[in-house]
Amino acid sequence: MDMFDISYNFARAFEVVYIKNSGGSNIITINDKENIIFVELKTTKKYLPNNPRGFFFGATKNEFDLAEKLGDKYQFSSYLCIKTVCRISFLPQQN
Repeated sequence: MDMFDISYNFARAFEVVYIKNSGGSNIITINDKENIIFVELKTTKKYLPNNPRGFFFGATKNEFDLAEKLGDKYQFSSYLCIKTVCRISFLPQQN
């Protein structure tokens, strides 16, 4: 968060820090903020037969404020679990 000069008040506005081009390594050194995307996950275990049409995922003011500050470095994703099958509706593009 220091690298992006964002307040720690936003620490709960995302769940995942996605690092592009990490090469699958267990040890990652972050030297370039261009490869970082903050991801906010919207999740439910509710049965959604129309996956997810008709279901509302809310967002907080803090999440919208962080999205405005970071632009394309902040993205929303929905994560749906139906019984034991889970789907992520978003994965950042690899450049």
